[in-house]
Amino acid sequence: MIFQRFQDYIKGFVEFSARGGFPERFINLCSSNNIEIKNVRMYKETISATCNIKAYRKIRHTAKKAGMRVRLIKKHGLPFLIYKKRKRIGVIPGLAFLVAMTYFLSGYIWTIKVNGNENIPDEEIIPIFESLGVKTGIRKGDINTKDIARKALTETDKLMWAAVNADACKITIEVKERVAGETETEDKTPSNIIAAESGQIILIENFLGTPLAEVGSAVEKGDIIVSGAVINKDESVNFYNAQANVYARTKKIHTTFIPATCKMRVYEKLRKKYFISFFGVTFCISLPVKSDGEYTFSSGEDFLKSGKDKLPAGIITERYAFYELKNVKPDENCARLLCAEKHFRETDRMLDEAEIEKSTTKMQKDKTGYTIESVFECVENIGENKKMDIILENNENGAY
Repeated sequence: MIFQRFQDYIKGFVEFSARGGFPERFINLCSSNNIEIKNVRMYKETISATCNIKAYRKIRHTAKKAGMRVRLIKKHGLPFLIYKKRKRIGVIPGLAFLVAMTYFLSGYIWTIKVNGNENIPDEEIIPIFESLGVKTGIRKGDINTKDIARKALTETDKLMWAAVNADACKITIEVKERVAGETETEDKTPSNIIAAESGQIILIENFLGTPLAEVGSAVEKGDIIVSGAVINKDESVNFYNAQANVYARTKKIHTTFIPATCKMRVYEKLRKKYFISFFGVTFCISLPVKSDGEYTFSSGEDFLKSGKDKLPAGIITERYAFYELKNVKPDENCARLLCAEKHFRETDRMLDEAEIEKSTTKMQKDKTGYTIESVFECVENIGENKKMDIILENNENGAY
């Protein structure tokens, strides 16, 4: 649709109206005489439509046969613009430069898209290929797609297969993610499954090895739950890399303290720095920011888009928030909020892979500050691989 509009603008088109007579006969005559009219609208006895310049020259004769009178409403397109500006010397060179620039830029990559990824975000995949040369602003002829796809697989173990396809001004990266637990080479180093935390076992999913603990038993941190030593029927022993999931109820206690008077960041000013990015080339358009103190840095970008695809032209904004560390005594509400925010941020990290069954939290205040203590009863996988220490002793015959 957009390309068709661009094409119509380049060739030029007119908007006209026709009144009186027989509108249906007029439209049928245009169709039979291969006169293409578009955007036909009818209001009472008047119709309006658009057509190209060549078709409009034939319409008056066709309208006369249908008993209609044609009136030109408006002219659109590049030919009319050139005619209107024909006395201005810079128009023709400007248009020539535009055409030449469009042709030149068509040989470069404008957008990069990733297909086939479900669990790995684009923001993690694209930088891998950018480090190998696949980025916006690069010439299509400079990209060795097969070689880059092969090298990308050596940069990450999360992808099983990758391909790079260049089509017009667009690069499409096709990937296939590696299935969880699927590795190129299996680790065969003998190991045991030990308890990473103390708790009461509620389920053992044993895949390989000899269980040494039972469901319902209590284990301490470091106890062996599944041994990698397997005794055969002939009483010989084989050593394996034990594989098992061990779920247990555990108890965790976490305490967070915020002093009554603490150092805090007091922000004083915000400065911004602007850059224009065009096909991978970035240049600054603002004054430099003086580093006259401590600051936090953040950046954002506002690029042109074609649908969901980001085009290689836009503005990058860098933000510098300057602050000073000062001893501050926050009021009670603020102190409680700061303590709670820090506490729950820490516990969220600590219990990332655990399922919380029950929890209790209490906050205390004294002269020194605020304290939050939480007790969690959780269910989590406490199984952890630990390599075996195997000592082989030879007998009198020299066998082990």
